[in-house]
Formats: sequence, structure tokens, C-alpha cells
Amino acid sequence: MKWKDLSISIKLGIGFGGIILLTLIVGLVSTAGVGKIVKGAGDFSAVNKVNTEITEAEIAHLNWAKQVAAFLADPNIHELDVQLDDHKCAFGKWLYGEGRKHAEELLPSLVPLLKEIEPLHHDLHISAAEIKKHYKDADLHLPLVMAEREADHLNFVNKIQLVFSGQASTFKVETDPQKCKLGQWLYGDGAKKAIESDPDLKPVIDGLLDPHARLHGSVVTMQGAWVEGDPDAQMQTKEIFSSVTMPALGEIKKGLDSIKQRALDNMAGLNKANEIYLTVSSPALDKVRGVLRNIGKELDDTMAEEEKLFNAKASQTRQLVIAIVLVAIGAGIIVSFFLARKISGPIALGVGFAQKVADGDLRETLAIDQKDEIGRLAAALNTMSAKLRQIMSDISEKSNMAAASSEELSATSEEMASGAEELSAQSASTSAATEEISVNIRTVAMTAEAMSKNSSSIAAAAGEMSANVNNVSAAMEEMTASIKEVAENCSNAQRYSGFAKEKSDSSMQMINELDQAAKDIGNVINVITEITEQTKLLALNATIEAARAGEAGKGFAVVASEVKELAKQTAEATDNIVRQIRDMQSRTGSVVTVIGEISGISEEVNKINTSIAAAVEEQTATVGEVARTIAGTAQGVDEVSANIRELATNIEQEIITSIQEIASGAEEISRNINGVSAVAGESAQGASVIKSSAGELAGIASELQAQVSLFKLN
Repeated sequence: MKWKDLSISIKLGIGFGGIILLTLIVGLVSTAGVGKIVKGAGDFSAVNKVNTEITEAEIAHLNWAKQVAAFLADPNIHELDVQLDDHKCAFGKWLYGEGRKHAEELLPSLVPLLKEIEPLHHDLHISAAEIKKHYKDADLHLPLVMAEREADHLNFVNKIQLVFSGQASTFKVETDPQKCKLGQWLYGDGAKKAIESDPDLKPVIDGLLDPHARLHGSVVTMQGAWVEGDPDAQMQTKEIFSSVTMPALGEIKKGLDSIKQRALDNMAGLNKANEIYLTVSSPALDKVRGVLRNIGKELDDTMAEEEKLFNAKASQTRQLVIAIVLVAIGAGIIVSFFLARKISGPIALGVGFAQKVADGDLRETLAIDQKDEIGRLAAALNTMSAKLRQIMSDISEKSNMAAASSEELSATSEEMASGAEELSAQSASTSAATEEISVNIRTVAMTAEAMSKNSSSIAAAAGEMSANVNNVSAAMEEMTASIKEVAENCSNAQRYSGFAKEKSDSSMQMINELDQAAKDIGNVINVITEITEQTKLLALNATIEAARAGEAGKGFAVVASEVKELAKQTAEATDNIVRQIRDMQSRTGSVVTVIGEISGISEEVNKINTSIAAAVEEQTATVGEVARTIAGTAQGVDEVSANIRELATNIEQEIITSIQEIASGAEEISRNINGVSAVAGESAQGASVIKSSAGELAGIASELQAQVSLFKLN
């Protein structure tokens, strides 16, 4: 397929598709470059995260060691609250979890360092467990205090023995067990603190209360028993000393030794814990920190290297994107120039053609031989021009037919008016004849009346009766002639009314043809309207394609605008023609209505004339019968003389009856003639309306011809 036959969308697609392809390449290169940069940044961020985790691990273990040292040094801290399991501390979870795997995948050089730190980290936490195992909450002063209290009570006993040896005269010792120093310790805060520090001391301390009370109570007993210079009393006092005081002192000494030994054992545990911290925990912590520092250094070196690679990739991507963008810009300029040149030429031709059509020149055709949207638009414009040319020709032909029909309708209306006038004149003549018949009938009636009055003298005046009968016969003949004239006038009226009906039918047929022509023109207008709508749709599609084409479609947009303006002007002209056609159809409908009424009136006149003709025929028969009767009477006047009375009576009765029938018929004829005259007047008025409507129809046809003449068809 040739380039010119490709659709504009394909042309634009090929042209701008290349640009888009270059843009896509720019995007792909940029995306790839940015992807590498992002990956580098991600690796850098991951390494930095590992470095942060290692630093946090070092800080966490420093805090861990600080807590252990505080536990050993601060007597107020009685519980070692640190993580003893090397797998459960924060660094242990990282070291034996996914964090370490990710770090080793990211930086394989960390593998030996992390292997190295495993046993050191393990020993560090195990040392805390050993510290907790051996640690005893020891009171460093308690052994000395217990030794002093034991020495106090040995001195207490020595003072009693001084009395026994005569070196003292009284027992100068404390007798209240709560006031001696041991009693103050046992019943004061000292014992409570010792129990709080080591709950196992509570039974031992509670065991000292009774012997300590007995010891001091024995002194009170001995003081009561001792009598200076009384050997028996002295012996009894010594017996109390031996049986009560000394056993109590032994129990006290044993209890104090137990407390002292317990305190010494606790001190040994505390010392062991301190030893473990100094010989195991602290060195392990130093080693762990050393390995962590090595890991941190490795991570710092890696981060520096990643930063260099990151900057290099960013610079390389930037240079490549700039180069491809410059190529894309150059290609875009070339493609835009090429497409604009290939599209603007046919568009300029289309604009010129559209302008000619807008000016009413339908003789030209648009010579564009291509199969793209512009080619289809040119073909559609050519088709539209041809259809408009054909439509305008049809409208011209139909308007000429309408003008001819209006002229013929006007001539017909004039003939109808002339016929109506002639019919009116005939009706007047018939009315005069009817009046004359009425006069004759009155004359006959008067004669009959005279005959009736003189019936008694008929026999004597047979000659006079014969003359009168002859007069009656002459009157009957004259009435017969008048009735014939009425019959002839009725026949003429019937013929003219038939002629009027034929003209009305002919006018109706022409009006129907004119109405059909108006409908045909309406159909043509519908076609024009459809073409206009299609042209508007085509202009809209062209506008959309022009919008898609961007700068390259500006010329195409001009054509679309011209086509749209042409469609608008065509629509306006079509609306004008439609209004005139509808006006003509409305007036034609009025004419059809009037002619229909005239046809009905003509039909009614025809019926009335038929009725009058029938009445006239009946009257003619009656008058003929009366004439024959009078002739018979004249011929047999002599014979009647013999039976004159009977005959006079019969004649009188028959003549009266006949005269009444004739009078009735004459009246009916008069009424019918008056109806014919009125109908003739209405027919004349209807013919005048038809003539007026025909004139208006001719004016509309003339206006339609003027509208059509604006278009150049040949």
C-alpha cells in the first residue's frame, strides 16, 4: 500500500510511533539506569542497615555488660535481669536468623567474621548464667558483726565469772535481751536486712531469740540467788550458770557461727561471680566488640565502594539518556515536518473546495486521489456536493411543477367561478319561471273557483264554459311550456354542477399531486438533513483526528471547521426550505379542504337538481294529465251538459286536487331553486379562496425557486 493511501492515524502512528519508540528507549534506558541506581542505593541502604544493626549490637552488649557490673557492684540490686540465652538477645536473633543470611548474601566477606563471633558471643552470655549461678547476695559486714556479737557475749560470760572468782561483787551485765547489741540487731533493722538479703537466715535468726532471752534471763535468776558469803547460795548460783547460762551461750554461739558461715559462703559466691565477670565476661565482651568493630570496618569499606559505583552508574545513565533524547528530538522534528507537508497539501485543497461549496458553487469536484481520512473526507465532500446538486435540481423541478400547478389551479378556480355565476343566472331564470307558474296556477285556481261558484248555471252557459275550458287548456299549455323551461334550466343547472364537480375533482387531483410534490420535496429535505448530520459527524471526526494529530493536524482542523461551517449553512438553508415547504403544505391542505367543501357543495347541488328534475317531471305528467282532462272536457262539452252537475262536481274536485299538487310542486321547485342559488354563491366564494390560495402557492414556489437559484448546479 502506498504512503498516501495509509490512514492519517497510521501515518501519525508510524511517525510519532518512531518518536514514541525513541522515547520508550529513553524511558527503558532511564528505567534501567535508575533501576541500577536504585539497586545500588538499595545495596548501599542494606549495607548501612547491617552496619547500623552491628553498631546497635555493640551498644546493646555494652549495656548488657553494664547491667551485669551494676548487679555485682550495687547491693541494692538483688536480681540479674539480662538475657542469658545467646540465641534470644537482639543480636542473637539477628546472628541466628534471616538478618545474618541477608548480610552474608550481601557481603560474603562477613561470613568468617560472623563465624568467629559465634563462640565469643556464646561465652559472653554463658558467663552471665555462671555469674547468676554462683552469685550470692552477701553482706560484707555481717561476718564481722557476728564475730563482734559473739565476742560481746563471751565478755558477758567473763563478767559473770568475775563475780564467781571474787574479782567483782555484782553482776554488771545487761539483763534485758533487747538492749544488748545482739538484741538490738536481732530486734532491729539488722536482722530484717539480713533476712531480706538471704531468706535462708530467717530460721537461724529466729532460733537465736530463745537462747538469747534465756541467757539474759539467767542473769536475773543468778542475781536473786547470789548471796555474798553464803557458800550454798553461791553454789546454787553457779549451778544456774552451768545449767542455764552456759548452754544458752553455746546455742547463741552456734547460731552466730551459722550466720557468720552463711555470710562467708555468700561472700564466696559474690567473689566467684566477680571473678567470672573479670576473667570470662569482660574478656569475652572485649573480643565480641573487637569482632563487631572488624565487621563495622568491612561494612564501611563496602559502603564507600558502593557509593563510588552508585555515582559512576548515575553519571553513565545521565549521559546515555541525554544522547538518546537528542536523537529523539531530531527524529521528531524531521517526522513532524514530513507529516505536516504530506497532510497540509490535501487539506488546503479541501479548504478551497469547502469554501466553494459554502458559496453555493456545486459544479466543482475535489481532485484528491488517496485512501486515508483526507481521501475519504474528499470523497464524502464530492458525494455531498453531487447529492446537493441532485437535490437542488429536484427541488427546482418540483418548485416549477408547483408553480405550474398553482397556475392551473388558478385557471380552474376562475372556470369554477364562471360556472357558479352562470348557475346563479340559470337559477334566477328558473325562479322567474317558477313565479310565472305560480301566477298561472293562481289563475287556474281562480277559474276553478269561478267554475265551482257557477256550477249551478253551467248547463245554461255551456258556451261560456267551453270558452273557459279553452282558456284553461291554453293556460295549461303555457304552464306546460313553463315547466319544460324549468326542466331545461334544471338540466342546465345539473350539467353545470356536474362540470363544477369535475373541476373540483380535477383541482383536488392537482392539489394532491402538488401535496405529493411537497412531500417529495420534504423527503429530499430529509435527505439533505441526513447529509447535514453526517457532514457534522464527519466534521466532528475530523476535529478529533486533528486533535490527535496535534500540531500536524492544524490544517486538517481548518478543513474540519470549514466542513462544519458548510454543514451549518446547509442546515440553515434546509431549515428555510423546510419552513417554506411546510407553509406550502399547510396552504395546500387549506386548498384541499376548500375544494373538498366545494366538491361536497357541487354534489349537493347535483342532488338538488336531480330532485328538482324529478319534481318537474312529476309536475309535467300532472299538467299533461290535467290538459288531457280539459281537452276531453272541451270535446265532450255537449255530452257533459246532460250530466253537468255530476261532471262539474268531478271536474271541480279533480281540478282542485291537481291545482293543489301543482302549487305544492311549484313551491318545492322555488325552494330548490333558492338552494341552488345559495350553493352557487358558496361555490363562487370557494373558487375565490382557491384562487387566493393558488396565488399564495405560486408565491411560495417562486421563493423556493429563488432559494434554489442561489446554488450553481451546471
